[in-house]
Amino acid sequence: MTRYLQTGAAQDKVTALHDLGAVRVKRPESLEQILVATGKSEVFICVAENSGFDAAALVEDERDFVKFSRFDEGDRRPKTWLLMDIEVAEKLVGM
Repeated sequence: MTRYLQTGAAQDKVTALHDLGAVRVKRPESLEQILVATGKSEVFICVAENSGFDAAALVEDERDFVKFSRFDEGDRRPKTWLLMDIEVAEKLVGM
């Protein structure tokens, strides 16, 4: 099940997460790239800009990776990929 980060604001979550130490990165090419790059200390986050709110999701498995990396089937939402310390991200889940 996809887990979402809460920053206290409905929009501009990229800036809020950057202020908490997240770094903007290119979209990973595969789930394997995510697993190798992050190890156990960092996690990939995809921020999707929806009408009226941003959704910041932890990308932790194949289902999440496919859901957020596709740019077809009508999903044309702008997306920003971030890499963040997993302990900081975990504190923002379900805030």
